[in-house]
Amino acid sequence: MFKKILIYTGYTLLFSALVFYFIFSGRLTGKNEERKPVSAIRVIVADSSDIKFVTAEEIEKIVAGNGIAEGSTILSEINTHQLEEKINGRSAVKVSQVYLNREGLLTVSINQRKPILRIQTERGGYYMDQSLYLFPLVNNYSPYLPVVSGNIPLDIPPGFRGYLSNGGEWLSRMRDFAIFLEEEEFWNNMTEQLYIDKKGVIHMIPRIGDHRIIIGGAVNIREKFRKLECFYRDVIPLTGWQAFKSIDLQYNKQIVCKKQNNITDKKSDL
Repeated sequence: MFKKILIYTGYTLLFSALVFYFIFSGRLTGKNEERKPVSAIRVIVADSSDIKFVTAEEIEKIVAGNGIAEGSTILSEINTHQLEEKINGRSAVKVSQVYLNREGLLTVSINQRKPILRIQTERGGYYMDQSLYLFPLVNNYSPYLPVVSGNIPLDIPPGFRGYLSNGGEWLSRMRDFAIFLEEEEFWNNMTEQLYIDKKGVIHMIPRIGDHRIIIGGAVNIREKFRKLECFYRDVIPLTGWQAFKSIDLQYNKQIVCKKQNNITDKKSDL
């Protein structure tokens, strides 16, 4: 009996010693990690080969501007949430993630916004992505996108960044138009500019030819461009690219054209 008591006591003491060791070791390790400096900074910019709004060098400058440096900044002193908020303030940053590991590596992962349209107003230019999010143009990069100018029916404050509380229906229709152009490589390459006149009618200025294509409203876009495709295929080879001043797609099942110098109007039933 006494022998069993000694064995149980020994096991209890051994177990207590192990618990004390792991607790002490964990606290010591934690304190050592808290005092550990940043060993390296890594910046990952997603889709950087296709979209170049944000560069790793710019993000590294933001990190340095927050007082974070390799070899000197202590891990426990870094507020990752605050740093994310700072980086997210960059116009073209959709979302950022900042995280640390035990080796002292600070990683910053960036997802950029992908614009589908450029809107040019009297107060400045803006990009719009598929979610209707607007953000100002940036100086270091200008992607090839359809440009909408003229009488833009929106009140966009200078330097605005975010979602507009008004104009959502117009923006939604222009988004659908932009998505159509993005999907149709030929028409995307043909589109030089989209101009909005005082009546809200969309005029497309093509890259080839000396004419304007009158789109009308941003509705039934696929049907309108189907008519235009037929016109380009069947009529332009007979007349040449310079024959017409305007090609109007607003009318149902027909195209109304004006020849150069307003000599003769021509209707083409489709």
